[in-house]
Amino acid sequence: MRLGAQVSQSTRTKVLSGSFYPQISYFTTVHISGVPWLDHSTEFYFSFVPHDGSNLTQFGYLIPITSNVEAGIHLDLLGGNSGTQFGQFRRGSRVYFLLKAFL
Repeated sequence: MRLGAQVSQSTRTKVLSGSFYPQISYFTTVHISGVPWLDHSTEFYFSFVPHDGSNLTQFGYLIPITSNVEAGIHLDLLGGNSGTQFGQFRRGSRVYFLLKAFL
């Protein structure tokens, strides 16, 4: 299993009136990935924007069917109020199924 964390800061030298982003903003992400069972693989991301409280949660699970084919399920969940960095896109949250073939 692997665990990673990131904290970043963005600073704008000039304040733009009507800008969606503040002059100084922070962004944090936690990433966990690993092999929970046999050859199955999983990934989990959680990103958070402290200044507006919005977040992005991503989860993926892949299962090898053969040596050349994998099947999986993925989740992208955007949260927060409608005026926030991720919340404005919350209608774009999705779950999808994946079939990968390798040559």
